[in-house]
Amino acid sequence: MPRSLPCLLSLLALTAPAALAAPRKKGSKTLRWPVPNPAFDRPDFVPSSDRRQISGIFGPRLKWGSARYDHHEGFDFYAYFDPAHPRGDHDVFAVLPGVVSEVIAPSNPERTETGNKVVIAHEVPWSAFGAPAEWGKVITGYLHLSRIAVRKGQTVRAGEVVGTAGATGYTSTVHLHFNAYRASGRLVNVNPARLFSPKRFPRAVARLDKRSLDVDWIERDRASGTALIRVLLPYNAYTLDGFAVVVGKDASRAVSFEYVSANLRDRRDTGDRGLFPGLRLFPLRYNGGGAIDRVNARNQPAGWPAARYPVPMGKGVRLGFDILATDLPPDAKRIKLVVFGVLGEKITLKAPGWRHLRGA
Repeated sequence: MPRSLPCLLSLLALTAPAALAAPRKKGSKTLRWPVPNPAFDRPDFVPSSDRRQISGIFGPRLKWGSARYDHHEGFDFYAYFDPAHPRGDHDVFAVLPGVVSEVIAPSNPERTETGNKVVIAHEVPWSAFGAPAEWGKVITGYLHLSRIAVRKGQTVRAGEVVGTAGATGYTSTVHLHFNAYRASGRLVNVNPARLFSPKRFPRAVARLDKRSLDVDWIERDRASGTALIRVLLPYNAYTLDGFAVVVGKDASRAVSFEYVSANLRDRRDTGDRGLFPGLRLFPLRYNGGGAIDRVNARNQPAGWPAARYPVPMGKGVRLGFDILATDLPPDAKRIKLVVFGVLGEKITLKAPGWRHLRGA
């Protein structure tokens, strides 16, 4: 068991709610969404394949082309929703006031991972958004731009244009990849939903609560010491940070997406192969607009649960994960699933029974 695991398990105590009670500092109220957002224009917005807002969230994902596990460290803002910009080349806005600290505009951006990139250092501290004071001030990054509209050292306002969405760098689709960072000797990626919370953007971001979860207790195999659980969440449950499978009083089977970015970055893409002790994670394919059964109907990696247990039809546009707890005692009876988020959310569910019980 890695030494750093106690730090991860401390997340289950979720001290964040106390942090959330901290007074809001000047500047947090100026927060802007970084691209035009269809959910703001239409209160009855329903996502679809050609009308989405975010097509990639922070944390584990199943890559489309290569069908492999990938830890994504930002938000991908979808670009093809505005008829006035059929190519997706809409403006990208600074989310808070600040100073442009870095501009990356290589002569051949297609040979770089980030493509054209702008980084902005903001005066607003992370504590204004409920995060620990030691995180310092908010820093944001805007990647894959087709055009850069600012220069290094320039002061920008919230909502000021910093560039145009594009597909430069290692990507094949026009979009904005947005990063949020905290300072910790190096820039550490954190979930942008710390900024884009349900309280600030209630039409665009769903609250993470028990009523919003669809949990399928698929299989308990006593002979192999495993338990397989599938969790479906709202497509815009962007604050999700991870899961724990608690067996009796043993909460060591846990994963936090932010913890991975901060402490396990060199192995971040191995969550399906033993990165977390006693837990393997299999993200279901997601694009923020396609029905989850349809986008996961094919090209599943060999050995992944969705290849054996397909996603049922009729679930709609959802975010989903298959969670495999391993090394369970044969006589383990009290099994719980904990779902937690970056804003202090903690949802605990008890296994009511298993769809498939093996080795009984």
